Amino acid sequence: MFQIEQIEQKEEKRKRMKEYVIVEDYAGSWCPVSHGWGVYLHPPFSEESRIPLKKNERVLVTRWKKYWLYGEKVDDEDEQISENGMGDAQLATGKEKAKGWFPRRCSMEVINAFPNDSDSDSNVRTGETSRIASKKTN
Repeated sequence: MFQIEQIEQKEEKRKRMKEYVIVEDYAGSWCPVSHGWGVYLHPPFSEESRIPLKKNERVLVTRWKKYWLYGEKVDDEDEQISENGMGDAQLATGKEKAKGWFPRRCSMEVINAFPNDSDSDSNVRTGETSRIASKKTN
């Protein structure tokens, strides 16, 4: 019974995940002065790791703070496995996913306004303005 509850919790967490694209490199430092005073002065109070990221990498975010996001890096292998319907990518590949905190300003949220058009670059907005819905005029 306990395992079923854990599985249900993981499924809920997957439903809440949001995809972000990295727009600025982040080395994984604990005191990133170069990413702004807000990031430097308001670190997440957690011993969880920081995740180094490079531009154009993708991250699935599960936790949000004002200046920081927590997520796991999406690998090309993981994407191919999930597209093939083989289940959890971590179990299939046998390797642990890179997870950790990174500055919000280094990322842009992927907004999939057109579910069938997942490759569209127009479906991206900055992490700093992720709470503000953009309005489109037709």
